[in-house]
Amino acid sequence: MGLAASQARFLAITARKMNCEFQSMQIAQEKLSTTRDLQRAANEYQNALNATKLVWDSDDNTYNLTYDVMMRPTTLNNFTPYMLTDTKGKVVLSNEMFKAAMEAGIIDKDGNPTFANQYMYIDKDGSEKIRENTALKPFMGADNASGDGSRNAFLNALANYNQIDGTMLKEIKKLGASGYTTSGIGGAIYDKSLANVLNPQEYRTYMKKVTDEDGNLAYGINDALTNVFTAGNAGKNIIDSLKGGHFCIMRGGEALSDSELKSITVGDILMGNYQIAYSGNDGQAKMQSFMQEIAKIFGYDEVSGIKGLNVDAESNEALNLAWKYTQKQLSTENITHVSGSSTALSKANEQNNLIHTTVADSSGTNQEYYVMNLSNLTASFLTQFARALDGLQASYMVDTKSTKKSNYVTNDPSYSFIIKNEGAMIDEINLNTDFYNMLYNVISTTGACTDETIRNMVNDEQMLQEAVKNGRLFVSYLNDDGYFYQGAYSLTDRIAEVTDVDAIARAEREYEVTKSRLNTKEETLELKMKNLDMEISSLTTEFDTVKNMISKGVEKVFTMFST
Repeated sequence: MGLAASQARFLAITARKMNCEFQSMQIAQEKLSTTRDLQRAANEYQNALNATKLVWDSDDNTYNLTYDVMMRPTTLNNFTPYMLTDTKGKVVLSNEMFKAAMEAGIIDKDGNPTFANQYMYIDKDGSEKIRENTALKPFMGADNASGDGSRNAFLNALANYNQIDGTMLKEIKKLGASGYTTSGIGGAIYDKSLANVLNPQEYRTYMKKVTDEDGNLAYGINDALTNVFTAGNAGKNIIDSLKGGHFCIMRGGEALSDSELKSITVGDILMGNYQIAYSGNDGQAKMQSFMQEIAKIFGYDEVSGIKGLNVDAESNEALNLAWKYTQKQLSTENITHVSGSSTALSKANEQNNLIHTTVADSSGTNQEYYVMNLSNLTASFLTQFARALDGLQASYMVDTKSTKKSNYVTNDPSYSFIIKNEGAMIDEINLNTDFYNMLYNVISTTGACTDETIRNMVNDEQMLQEAVKNGRLFVSYLNDDGYFYQGAYSLTDRIAEVTDVDAIARAEREYEVTKSRLNTKEETLELKMKNLDMEISSLTTEFDTVKNMISKGVEKVFTMFST
């Protein structure tokens, strides 16, 4: 019984030991697999650190590249379409736009343009002839055009698929024949840039010549004068001959005529040496009001839209600060009091503040006169504007009084003024009309992609970006010659490839979660392995003990039966 029990025990220990060793082998395999998973996660995270994305770079911000950003008329794309094209040069439209182009008749079922068909027709004698007045007939169509290949048919179809606002469609149609242009196929390119960049010399020259939409000098000061002063220039060279309530503007000490006053601009003022004098005890208030009117010419206090230097929120705030500094220059505590009119004039040429003098008239009555150098104050205002934009550490500065201690921004040829482009098209209806004219013209001449798989890419931001980055899709953009050209996205002035910070952050979070999970799993497996190792060690000891017992039992049996 002892030997049999030992043998049974031996078999049980052997079975248990083999099971533990098998489990240990499985755990080792799991640990190896966990190590591989961790390495794979690390590699994926490392690759994600190089992730990039395409962004749309507008004038003041960047946005993820999407089909709507490129193909909807907005200020982001400057009301100019940036069309996606396939390897054959055909425009890749959204499914809705593609259906609209088909129904309008500007492309056939194979996506080919019907442009030639619009220009040609079959005469009664069977001959093929070219339409007269082809610049309009193939495109304008009737107001209710449908399926005739005209631009209006295309717009109507776009409206049916909610791709254009119905109100805007009506406004475009109201323009009639004048609303169609050959934009995008060699026609004139409208200037849509709301701002220009000019150095001080260019800016001064620009301010002398540019006119507003009514043909008036955009930077003229005549309106500013009439808004503040009730009495005219008086045409007097000597200040103390001015009557009470009269002003006088002088250039180098010589009074300007009334005709010269009507044509003078702030550009002239910055290029010359102009002074303004006023007779009256309200002179300080008048001078402050007049300089405020000058500030408004530059765009200060403009709330309804851009004007002059006021092209965005930052420049608007800078203009506000510049006026506050200028107002302080003209404050009571900074007025310089002198004796005599000639002294007042010469002193004003040397300073950036208000000069005051009192002179007795022919009757012996004291008259108050206020003088300031208009050129100095205008240069001071622009300098304070530049300092507000560039920070107080800018190299430009204005001393409250002395011109010799001042460093005006207008003397720096490398400085750039960003100004409103007075010649730009700003009417929303015309901007939208030009956009849809270009879209229509290009589709009508190049055709549209019929591959639905490719068309579906435009609705998926990630797929669109990958297709553009790897060259499966190209970008067709407007060139200076008035035509659209297909090219890589890097050739446009709007699309850029940047580090995808969001993707990297997501990858980092995913890696940390995966690493934590795998590390926990590895620790659990390690604990199980240790427990199995301990059990195997214990079983091995017991295995050896039982094995010895069996061996000795067998030996005793043989010894007993051999005697």
